[in-house]
Formats: sequence, structure tokens, C-alpha cells
Amino acid sequence: MSEYITPERRLWGASLALLIADACFYMESSKAKEPHHKEAFDDLCFCGAITKRLCEKTDTDPAWLSERFRCYARKNLNKED
Repeated sequence: MSEYITPERRLWGASLALLIADACFYMESSKAKEPHHKEAFDDLCFCGAITKRLCEKTDTDPAWLSERFRCYARKNLNKED
């Protein structure tokens, strides 16, 4: 049996996905970046207020997400060397 996910929770999940996408874009893209890309990257790396708030709304551990993102960032940045 699948768990029903409310529209509100879907919206919070989409917001968290967008934060992660913006942070990845900052790290991976050679295209021009906007200030919100760096803000998303910093917030995810340092488990900032936005990450904590979105994780709270999606029942995700913000420390875990931040650590996993840092691991992903390190691997990605090492590929460029």
C-alpha cells in the first residue's frame, strides 16, 4: 500500500529539489550563474536555514542531506582536476 502524499508536501519536496538543482548548477555549469545559485550551494554545504526548513517540511534529516551533498560536491570537484 502506498502512502498518500499531500499536495503541500509535494510542494515542499519540489522546493527542496529546486534548492539541490540550483546548488548543482552552481557547481557543475560553466554558464553564467545568479546569486541564488551560490546561496543554494552554500546553504546545502553548511546545513543552512533554508536546508533545515525544507528538510523539516519533508521529514528529511538536514545533517544527512548536507553531508551527502558535500560528498557529491567533493567527488564532482575532484573530477575537474
